[in-house]
Amino acid sequence: MTTDQLTAIMERNSLTVPHLETLLGVSRRTVFYWLAGNPIPQPVAMVLMAFDEGHLTENWLAETIASLAK
Repeated sequence: MTTDQLTAIMERNSLTVPHLETLLGVSRRTVFYWLAGNPIPQPVAMVLMAFDEGHLTENWLAETIASLAK
């Protein structure tokens, strides 16, 4: 996934950097790292594409990430 693809997914789904932090369980610094053109890990890209295509909901992602962090 490219930075342009990430930005497009964010725009289509009205996602902000804080949204991505919560949905993906990553730091703000990591999101900005990706937005600066650095590599986005394939598992993250797959989750974002599934979310963008409507296969995953925002609530499901946030709850799953929260439960994994415990």
